[in-house]
Amino acid sequence: FRRVLFRSESSTEAIISVEDDLGLSVDRWETSTMDLVVENDIQLDGMRVWEETGRQLYPMDWVRGGFNLSFSGTIHFQDSQLMPPAGSFSLRIIGQNVTFDGDPIGEPMILYEEVNPAFGSYNMTFMSPIESAPGGMIFYVQAVNLKNGSTFTNPNYNSIRLILDGNSPLVLSATPMRSEEHTSELQSPCNLVCR
Repeated sequence: FRRVLFRSESSTEAIISVEDDLGLSVDRWETSTMDLVVENDIQLDGMRVWEETGRQLYPMDWVRGGFNLSFSGTIHFQDSQLMPPAGSFSLRIIGQNVTFDGDPIGEPMILYEEVNPAFGSYNMTFMSPIESAPGGMIFYVQAVNLKNGSTFTNPNYNSIRLILDGNSPLVLSATPMRSEEHTSELQSPCNLVCR
Protein backbone atom coordinates (compact mmCIF):
# COMPACT_ATOMS: atom_id res chain seq x y z
CA PHE A 1 0.00 0.00 0.00
CA ARG A 2 1.15 3.52 -0.57
CA ARG A 3 -0.60 6.84 -0.19
CA VAL A 4 0.54 9.74 -2.32
CA LEU A 5 -0.58 13.29 -1.77
CA PHE A 6 0.43 16.07 -4.12
CA ARG A 7 -0.54 19.68 -4.56
CA SER A 8 -0.06 21.77 -7.63
CA GLU A 9 0.30 25.51 -7.52
CA SER A 10 -3.37 25.81 -8.42
CA SER A 11 -4.29 23.94 -5.19
CA THR A 12 -5.25 20.75 -7.01
CA GLU A 13 -4.99 17.76 -4.70
CA ALA A 14 -5.02 14.05 -5.54
CA ILE A 15 -4.67 10.90 -3.48
CA ILE A 16 -3.24 7.85 -5.25
CA SER A 17 -2.97 4.30 -3.91
CA VAL A 18 -0.36 2.03 -5.47
CA GLU A 19 -0.45 -1.71 -4.73
CA ASP A 20 2.03 -4.14 -6.20
CA ASP A 21 2.43 -7.89 -5.58
CA LEU A 22 6.11 -7.66 -6.52
CA GLY A 23 6.96 -5.25 -3.73
CA LEU A 24 7.84 -1.58 -3.70
CA SER A 25 6.88 -0.14 -7.06
CA VAL A 26 7.64 3.52 -6.39
CA ASP A 27 10.08 4.75 -3.79
CA ARG A 28 10.81 8.30 -4.93
CA TRP A 29 9.26 10.97 -7.10
CA GLU A 30 10.94 14.19 -8.07
CA THR A 31 9.12 17.01 -9.76
CA SER A 32 10.05 20.56 -10.49
CA THR A 33 6.53 21.95 -10.55
CA MET A 34 4.69 20.17 -7.72
CA ASP A 35 5.14 19.79 -3.98
CA LEU A 36 4.87 16.01 -3.75
CA VAL A 37 4.61 13.99 -0.53
CA VAL A 38 4.75 10.17 -0.52
CA GLU A 39 3.33 8.83 2.74
CA ASN A 40 2.99 5.21 3.80
CA ASP A 41 4.43 5.33 7.32
CA ILE A 42 2.11 4.09 10.08
CA GLN A 43 1.23 6.05 13.20
CA LEU A 44 -0.67 4.70 16.25
CA ASP A 45 -2.34 7.17 18.60
CA GLY A 46 -4.81 7.45 21.47
CA MET A 47 -3.93 4.21 23.25
CA ARG A 48 -6.26 3.37 26.15
CA VAL A 49 -6.20 0.30 28.39
CA TRP A 50 -8.91 -1.40 30.47
CA GLU A 51 -8.89 -4.37 32.80
CA GLU A 52 -11.48 -7.14 32.75
CA THR A 53 -13.80 -5.32 35.18
CA GLY A 54 -14.05 -2.28 32.88
CA ARG A 55 -11.76 -0.03 34.94
CA GLN A 56 -9.55 2.18 32.76
CA LEU A 57 -5.88 1.79 33.63
CA TYR A 58 -3.24 4.48 33.99
CA PRO A 59 0.57 4.26 34.33
CA MET A 60 1.73 2.44 37.48
CA ASP A 61 -1.75 1.07 38.28
CA TRP A 62 -1.92 -2.25 40.12
CA VAL A 63 -3.68 -4.97 38.12
CA ARG A 64 -4.71 -8.49 39.05
CA GLY A 65 -2.44 -10.77 36.97
CA GLY A 66 -3.96 -13.49 34.81
CA PHE A 67 -7.02 -11.37 33.96
CA ASN A 68 -7.94 -9.93 30.57
CA LEU A 69 -6.52 -6.59 29.46
CA SER A 70 -7.97 -4.63 26.52
CA PHE A 71 -5.91 -2.16 24.47
CA SER A 72 -7.53 0.23 21.98
CA GLY A 73 -6.38 3.15 19.84
CA THR A 74 -6.31 4.62 16.35
CA ILE A 75 -4.30 3.73 13.23
CA HIS A 76 -3.50 6.13 10.40
CA PHE A 77 -0.83 7.21 7.97
CA GLN A 78 1.68 9.59 9.50
CA ASP A 79 0.49 13.21 9.75
CA SER A 80 -2.85 12.47 8.07
CA GLN A 81 -6.29 11.12 8.89
CA LEU A 82 -6.11 8.55 6.08
CA MET A 83 -6.27 4.92 7.20
CA PRO A 84 -4.39 1.91 5.82
CA PRO A 85 -6.51 -0.93 4.43
CA ALA A 86 -7.21 -3.93 6.67
CA GLY A 87 -4.61 -6.69 6.65
CA SER A 88 -1.74 -4.44 5.56
CA PHE A 89 0.47 -5.20 8.59
CA SER A 90 0.25 -6.68 12.09
CA LEU A 91 -0.31 -5.15 15.51
CA ARG A 92 1.71 -6.67 18.33
CA ILE A 93 1.67 -6.17 22.10
CA ILE A 94 4.91 -6.94 23.92
CA GLY A 95 5.65 -6.88 27.65
CA GLN A 96 8.97 -5.91 29.21
CA ASN A 97 9.62 -6.43 32.93
CA VAL A 98 11.48 -3.51 34.49
CA THR A 99 13.16 -2.51 37.75
CA PHE A 100 11.79 0.23 39.99
CA ASP A 101 14.00 2.65 38.03
CA GLY A 102 12.56 1.46 34.69
CA ASP A 103 15.59 -0.53 33.54
CA PRO A 104 14.73 -3.66 31.48
CA ILE A 105 14.90 -7.09 33.12
CA GLY A 106 15.39 -10.00 30.73
CA GLU A 107 13.98 -10.14 27.22
CA PRO A 108 10.62 -8.67 26.17
CA MET A 109 7.85 -11.18 25.49
CA ILE A 110 5.23 -11.18 22.75
CA LEU A 111 1.83 -11.24 24.47
CA TYR A 112 -0.57 -10.83 21.54
CA GLU A 113 -0.56 -10.25 17.76
CA GLU A 114 -3.22 -9.77 15.07
CA VAL A 115 -3.49 -8.21 11.60
CA ASN A 116 -4.57 -4.59 11.48
CA PRO A 117 -8.35 -4.11 11.30
CA ALA A 118 -10.29 -1.76 9.03
CA PHE A 119 -11.82 1.59 9.99
CA GLY A 120 -8.65 3.07 11.51
CA SER A 121 -8.99 1.72 15.04
CA TYR A 122 -7.95 -1.36 16.98
CA ASN A 123 -9.22 -3.18 20.07
CA MET A 124 -7.16 -6.12 21.31
CA THR A 125 -7.98 -8.25 24.36
CA PHE A 126 -5.68 -10.90 25.84
CA MET A 127 -4.90 -12.55 29.17
CA SER A 128 -2.14 -10.74 31.04
CA PRO A 129 0.83 -12.54 32.59
CA ILE A 130 0.25 -13.69 36.19
CA GLU A 131 2.93 -11.48 37.69
CA SER A 132 5.36 -8.76 36.70
CA ALA A 133 8.68 -7.82 38.24
CA PRO A 134 8.25 -5.66 41.37
CA GLY A 135 9.03 -2.57 39.25
CA GLY A 136 6.22 -3.50 36.86
CA MET A 137 5.86 -4.42 33.22
CA ILE A 138 5.83 -1.97 30.32
CA PHE A 139 3.35 -2.92 27.62
CA TYR A 140 4.07 -1.66 24.08
CA VAL A 141 1.68 -1.68 21.10
CA GLN A 142 3.69 -1.97 17.87
CA ALA A 143 3.01 -2.02 14.13
CA VAL A 144 5.07 -4.89 12.65
CA ASN A 145 5.45 -6.76 9.35
CA LEU A 146 5.12 -3.51 7.39
CA LYS A 147 5.28 -3.65 3.61
CA ASN A 148 6.75 -1.53 0.82
CA GLY A 149 9.27 0.39 2.89
CA SER A 150 6.69 1.59 5.41
CA THR A 151 7.88 2.31 8.97
CA PHE A 152 6.24 2.61 12.38
CA THR A 153 6.76 6.26 13.28
CA ASN A 154 6.03 6.47 17.04
CA PRO A 155 7.07 3.18 18.72
CA ASN A 156 7.69 4.55 22.23
CA TYR A 157 4.50 6.61 22.37
CA ASN A 158 2.10 3.65 22.73
CA SER A 159 3.16 2.20 26.06
CA ILE A 160 1.94 1.85 29.63
CA ARG A 161 3.68 0.57 32.77
CA LEU A 162 1.52 -1.59 35.05
CA ILE A 163 2.13 -3.66 38.20
CA LEU A 164 0.79 -7.21 37.80
CA ASP A 165 0.16 -9.36 40.89
CA GLY A 166 -1.68 -12.65 40.60
CA ASN A 167 -0.49 -14.15 43.87
CA SER A 168 -2.19 -11.86 46.37
CA PRO A 169 -5.57 -12.87 47.82
CA LEU A 170 -8.60 -11.90 45.77
CA VAL A 171 -11.76 -11.05 47.71
CA LEU A 172 -14.82 -10.84 45.48
CA SER A 173 -17.26 -10.34 48.36
CA ALA A 174 -17.38 -10.99 52.07
CA THR A 175 -20.51 -11.59 54.12
CA PRO A 176 -20.49 -12.52 57.82
CA MET A 177 -22.07 -15.94 58.34
CA ARG A 178 -23.03 -17.68 61.55
CA SER A 179 -21.77 -21.21 62.00
CA GLU A 180 -24.31 -23.94 62.59
CA GLU A 181 -21.83 -25.90 64.69
CA HIS A 182 -21.76 -24.95 68.38
CA THR A 183 -18.85 -25.91 70.57
CA SER A 184 -17.58 -24.73 73.88
CA GLU A 185 -14.74 -22.89 72.12
CA LEU A 186 -17.17 -20.88 70.00
CA GLN A 187 -19.23 -19.90 73.03
CA SER A 188 -16.23 -18.42 74.80
CA PRO A 189 -15.42 -14.82 73.76
CA CYS A 190 -11.73 -15.35 74.54
CA ASN A 191 -11.20 -18.50 72.45
CA LEU A 192 -12.62 -18.07 68.94
CA VAL A 193 -11.93 -21.07 66.73
CA CYS A 194 -12.69 -21.02 63.03
CA ARG A 195 -14.07 -24.30 61.65
